[in-house]
Amino acid sequence: MEKVILAKTGLEVSRLAFGGAPLGDEYGATAEGEALATVQAAFDAGINIFDTSPYYGRGLSEKRLGEALKGPLRAGRDKIIIATKGGVLIDP
Repeated sequence: MEKVILAKTGLEVSRLAFGGAPLGDEYGATAEGEALATVQAAFDAGINIFDTSPYYGRGLSEKRLGEALKGPLRAGRDKIIIATKGGVLIDP
């Protein structure tokens, strides 16, 4: 996977990012194991920037990404960049 420097941050990121909406069941239900395996496959393919949002499944995407980082991806955590949205207020 080709890597680039992210603007002035100095962070080296994959040219392709992983979009986390499907982890939050935004396009249909995704089994927990399938979601975690997909995150792992993306990392194994060289993707190191993961974009998520509290909007995706009302936090489900962020929860699943967190589970992957605590479990299978723990060893590679220092190489992963997480992008999310800020300033979002979700009123249940």
